Amino acid sequence: LWESHREWFWPRSGGYGQLCWTNQSLLQFVASQAIKYLRAQPHANLLDISQNDNGHYCNTTDEQRVIAAERSAIGPLLRAVNYVARAVRAEFPERDIVISTLAYEYGRTAPRLTKPETNVAIKVTANGVHYGAPLSDPRNADFAIDLAAWGRLTQRLYIWNYISDAG
Repeated sequence: LWESHREWFWPRSGGYGQLCWTNQSLLQFVASQAIKYLRAQPHANLLDISQNDNGHYCNTTDEQRVIAAERSAIGPLLRAVNYVARAVRAEFPERDIVISTLAYEYGRTAPRLTKPETNVAIKVTANGVHYGAPLSDPRNADFAIDLAAWGRLTQRLYIWNYISDAG
């Protein structure tokens, strides 16, 4: 895909960055692939579309405009996930298929304008959480704020955690 659709990728010169989620042909491709996968897997009811593990966001004018409007780096991705979720719901109205995405370290802040579709689940990462301390602990304030903001946008909200070698 890199060779035929460099406009989908950032940085344009190659390397490991984020996709350019405001690109319409990328959205169409991802939606068609999701539908193809779900046709082949008639019992599947969850599909995840998430960002890469880095802060190298697409720097196109469209992408940066969405990030600025949403006041969150997840803005372009959430809009793309919503696009796929609508396509999946239209294709499989009889199936309860959830499209999930990860509100990861760089995009954990809830967006200002875009609300997740009803068939979209948000996994909020617990990066920076002080385990063993209650959510009300001042050290967990940033996470509590992010979690509450997402909670106002969706009922399909999950805390996602990972264990790293770094401890």
